[in-house]
Amino acid sequence: MAGRYRFAARLRDIKERRLHLPPGQEAGPLLAGMVGDPIAHDHAAAHWDELLRLATSIRTGTVTASAMLRKLSAYPPHLPDRPSLEQSPA
Repeated sequence: MAGRYRFAARLRDIKERRLHLPPGQEAGPLLAGMVGDPIAHDHAAAHWDELLRLATSIRTGTVTASAMLRKLSAYPPHLPDRPSLEQSPA
């Protein structure tokens, strides 16, 4: 499935980025320094309809993935309803 998309975003500030895995999954020694908090399944489940709409829009070409990421990352981080692009420690 990943081979069907051609998305090569610039990874700005990659040293500060964290990989968020499902709870209980180990990253292994190569990625251990990049692992952040586990994915919040409850948060994703609460916003599932919006996630499906986003994925469908990208898949059908209505919007590019890079344009959507720019739009979502522009939300102020202090808003409670801000879409989560990256899990951050509470």
